[in-house]
Amino acid sequence: MTPQAGKSATVLPIIDDTVSDNIFEVVIPDDITDTFTTMPLPEKPAYGWVDVEIADTGTGDRQLIWKPFRGLVEILYSPTEQA
Repeated sequence: MTPQAGKSATVLPIIDDTVSDNIFEVVIPDDITDTFTTMPLPEKPAYGWVDVEIADTGTGDRQLIWKPFRGLVEILYSPTEQA
């Protein structure tokens, strides 16, 4: 596996932002792979990184950013997605 140049970040919308229960839900759009340089093929998946980033309201050096979750996502080929 070789990292591709030209990374891109996608901000996912939070649909449940009630902070008192420490639970939130995000929506992963069906077109999230449209900007991928390498698309999945049969027997050859594509990979992407995912992380959750939480930032406080500070600015510059006074802003704290916490990443409680990071991981690798495997995207498999689907013949039903072919146009």
